[in-house]
Amino acid sequence: MATTTAQHTPTPWRLGRWGTSIVGPAGDVIALEGPHAAPEHDLAFIVRAVNAHDALVEALQAILYETNEERRWDIQGFLNAITKARAALAQVEP
Repeated sequence: MATTTAQHTPTPWRLGRWGTSIVGPAGDVIALEGPHAAPEHDLAFIVRAVNAHDALVEALQAILYETNEERRWDIQGFLNAITKARAALAQVEP
């Protein structure tokens, strides 16, 4: 399966001044709260998910690498992968 990389506004993203928008690192508005947009709690969730995306993918890749049946078991490598996973999860927990 081919992997494609979607282009998006660079991270980190943050909530805007009043918590009713998502803003990129250059101050550009990415999304707004409104009658047809995401409510504020969803905006905060989106910001956490986007900012943690790369770390979560890296942690999952590390776990898959360390648990590959063709590799010789390495407990320290596995523990390092678990540490990465915990750090990535901490980024998305409110």
